[in-house]
Parts: sequence; structure tokens; C-alpha cells
Amino acid sequence: MVLSFQSPYRRSDVNPPSEVQTGPFDLRENQVHLWTVRLDRTEDRHEAVARLSAEELRRAGTFHFERHRRRFIVRHMALRAILSAYLRVDPAKLRFTTGERGKPELDPRAREEPLHFNLSHSHEMALIGVTRSAPIGVDIEHVRPIPDLDALAARFFSPFERAVLRDVAPDRKLEAFLRCWTQKEAFVKATGQGLYFDLHRFDVSVSPDAPPAILRVDDDPDLARSWSVHPLPSDPHYVGAVVAEANPIRLSVRCWPWQSLR
Repeated sequence: MVLSFQSPYRRSDVNPPSEVQTGPFDLRENQVHLWTVRLDRTEDRHEAVARLSAEELRRAGTFHFERHRRRFIVRHMALRAILSAYLRVDPAKLRFTTGERGKPELDPRAREEPLHFNLSHSHEMALIGVTRSAPIGVDIEHVRPIPDLDALAARFFSPFERAVLRDVAPDRKLEAFLRCWTQKEAFVKATGQGLYFDLHRFDVSVSPDAPPAILRVDDDPDLARSWSVHPLPSDPHYVGAVVAEANPIRLSVRCWPWQSLR
């Protein structure tokens, strides 16, 4: 890590799990469980490989570098383990499909109850968001210097977001950029549109001191208000966001293997 910062949001900014859960894998209406997964774990990899599908094993084998192959295996092992715990099925029996725009989903033919999820990873960390209520998107970014930050903002941020970013103090500009980036990525993933969604069609909050939010979607304030946004709790090495089509949502953050962070 070359450069890091402290997020202004404390863990107490998110409802503590004791207020919103009855068990580690119980989900109530408008609840979101956000799992952090360390990808530098090496234990249980033989068991993990046994649980992955033939397609997942094929994809793992396409990575040239061992660390990239390890990260893929660990995050997909964790995804299967977490989702199977909610659905109470064997992890190896989970079947996945993709939406019209390529968003990964659980095959509706292989489950009896609704469960929405989304996965993101960066460097040695993955995020997995799970909810029963509505579509969800998550994104995480490793904090590192970005030499072409202004060029990326000019290409992907809206005019409003670029204007706010220009006024951010230089020592907080990277933080603001990554907060904006992760909110935008999480939102387009939640919509299921992914790369097909024009990133200039909506605004998110940019200032490090402003609450995360979808501020505008095609000048439709009602649409913007229907989405909830939460940041990843304070972490000096990663910035993340979770977006769900429910307002409000109650967020509980935990790490895999199971451990509540609050």
C-alpha cells in the first residue's frame, strides 16, 4: 500500500447487527448482509475446488498468475458457501445463470425462495452483498495511486460529479474519486445494466463529507430516491459501496468465515 486514507464514516453509522438479525443467515425484509472476504486465504482450497463447477474451474485455469487464480478460487468458494448457508443447500449444488445484460444470478429453477446477491473484488478483498428484498449491487476498490485520475473522471463522471471533484482538496481527491466510482459501479450493477448503462445519466455524491447517495437519475427525483446507498465501513485500504433498490435498507456487515464486525 502506497497511499491510504481514513473514511469519515464510522462503523456506528450502520445499524448494528443486533438490531436487524436473529441469526447469522436470517434475512428480514429490507435487510442487506454485506460480507467481506479476504482473498489471501490459502486454507481449504482443495475443498473449495471440489465445490466449484466445471465452468468455474475452467475460468480459474485461464489465469496466468497463481495469485489471480487463488483470488478467483477463494472468492467463488466464499460466494457458494455464503449463498448455500442462506438457502440451506449443498454449495456444490448451486446453479448460476446470467441476466439479460450479463449480471450473475441464482438459477430460479434451482431455488424455492428469492435471494439477490452481487460480488465485487479488488486486490486481496472481495465484497458479497445478499438480500431477499430487491436487486443489489456492490463495488470495492483497493486504495492506490491513480495517475490518470482526472482523465478517468472526464470520461466516466457526469458534469456535476466532475465539478464537485474539482473543488475537493488535493489530499482528499483520491478518496472522493473512489467514493464516486464505487457508488456508480454499484448502482449500474444493481440495475442489471452494467456497461450498458450510460454513466453520465445519473449523479452520485462525491464530497468525502457528504452522505453517499444517488442524487439524480435522468432528472427523475422519484427514481433516485428509490435506491439506498451505503459505504463500506472505515477501512484504510479499501473503498466500497452497496446499492439496493429499497429505501431504507438495514445493513449488517460481517466477514467470512462468519464473524460480525459490530
